[in-house]
Amino acid sequence: QEKWNDIAYRRKIDIQQAPFLNQKPVNLDTDIRKTLQDAAEQLKIPYMNLSSMAVHDAAHMATITKSAMLFVRSIDGKSHCPEEYS
Repeated sequence: QEKWNDIAYRRKIDIQQAPFLNQKPVNLDTDIRKTLQDAAEQLKIPYMNLSSMAVHDAAHMATITKSAMLFVRSIDGKSHCPEEYS
């Protein structure tokens, strides 16, 4: 907040802040997550558990069945673009 106030002062502007998304967290299935972790360990693929706002259909499916997400590293770091090939 202090940095925002400094920028606003220097640029002589007014900055207003308000949340535009207030989404409740969804806990995905621990059994599926454990299965994915075990597979990564067996294949000697590094992994990490993380929280993400990119829930896509997994959050909706979690309301009716077990659900989890698996993120893969984008080839050449390209994601959400025509050149993506992951």
